[in-house]
Amino acid sequence: MVFEEEPGIFLVAVNVEGEWWIDDYVKRWMIELKRNFQSAYNSRRVYANALNIFLHYYIYIPQKKLQSLHDYLLQFREDLRKGFALKTIRNITTERHSFEKLYRVLDVKAMEVSTINSYMNAVQWYLSYLKEQGIDEIDGLHSHDVDWDELRRRSLHGKGGGYGLMMGPVLAQLLGPKKKSIRNLKTDRQSSKINSYFPPELFGDLLEISSPRERAIYLLCGGAGARIGQALSLTRDDYDIHSREIYIVDPLSDEQGPSGTIGRSRLLTEQYGINMEEKTYKQLACKYPIPLQYTELLWIDIDHKDEFFRALVNINKGNPTQNGHPFIFNTKSGKVVTPNEAYRTFRTKIKILQKKVHQEWLKKRSESKDDRACIDEEYNYLSKQLNKVEGLHSLRHMYGVMWADYAASTNYDLYDLQLLCQFGMGHKSMASVLTYFTLRQKTRDKLMEKLSISNNVYFEKKIHEVKRYWQRSK
Repeated sequence: MVFEEEPGIFLVAVNVEGEWWIDDYVKRWMIELKRNFQSAYNSRRVYANALNIFLHYYIYIPQKKLQSLHDYLLQFREDLRKGFALKTIRNITTERHSFEKLYRVLDVKAMEVSTINSYMNAVQWYLSYLKEQGIDEIDGLHSHDVDWDELRRRSLHGKGGGYGLMMGPVLAQLLGPKKKSIRNLKTDRQSSKINSYFPPELFGDLLEISSPRERAIYLLCGGAGARIGQALSLTRDDYDIHSREIYIVDPLSDEQGPSGTIGRSRLLTEQYGINMEEKTYKQLACKYPIPLQYTELLWIDIDHKDEFFRALVNINKGNPTQNGHPFIFNTKSGKVVTPNEAYRTFRTKIKILQKKVHQEWLKKRSESKDDRACIDEEYNYLSKQLNKVEGLHSLRHMYGVMWADYAASTNYDLYDLQLLCQFGMGHKSMASVLTYFTLRQKTRDKLMEKLSISNNVYFEKKIHEVKRYWQRSK
């Protein structure tokens, strides 16, 4: 059972044979996550849900005597994928009778890979925390086996390695690196998640059917790569009309907007009396900063930036004294727009676009008889892509796709544009940004055609092979 003892601090109570046991270490970990790591409210709630399942699982399906922790976690992960039920026998005694009853402690439905990855990360993080605290309550958490391969690598490449300074067997046992019993079990993301971008071809249509407030939100997410929580956290101190700069400022940080004078966290607390853990504001958060360095937003298209400022003029921003907050995106009552509210509106727009795409397809087919194959191909692509769109995060994916499209249509170096995309989206590793920097089939075709301009025989051959591949895969 998960319950919130105080704002943002979740506790886990485990049902052990009818008695509720509270894991105090979960509370300590939650406090550390909130104070030292400044993790988001929703992230801590997900972590608590993961630990609730894992701790029950550990009690009712204990680790086998010779089973390593890594194998046990793999077993737990597989059971999350299939779903499981935890059961126990309860002794029920009355004045006249005594009998046993099968009792279901916890039912866990089969989970998607993305949810399992999040839960496994939470469990491994918590186990690592226990290890750091010197807590040995979970058997197999500590490994005493020397990692000889790592020790050899350090001896060869570490300080003094060139002088043959090797550890003796006794020192190696005492001081050498130990094998990690907790390994990263996260799998690659599903391809359906990677390709769930909003089609850039319809972004203009989306903006056209949206209100000024919605348009501004979509432009931040699609034109500048913002997450929805970051876009909704925009305040009056985060943009400058004259310099036309826009910043995304973490509400929990000491950063200032272009017109700010004090840190954001202090401003919200002292001037507006806002606690970001409260229900109204807890979803307005910056998971990670964008861009990678604290600077103005990096727009993929300067026209999007101009359109954002035009939409901003038409937004009824409200009165901060009356609303009690400085956030730009408000409801009619003056409250902050939540991600759920923005998502519901966005889903309505997707349905409108699906009807519009279908109607335009019928119209083009009736007007043209020669190009029906191309018309059908474009319609199938747009229709399928709209069906893959799951939420506003698809606009952030579109931002990466547009950088890839730009690479195919200009003479700039592909890697340079990947670096710009990485910087704008705030990713520290190139591997992360490649999830978004998607070279679609039409983008790949354009890129390969551009490379063949120099009459390079090699690229002409590769273009032919790529086209044959896509013809087979249709």
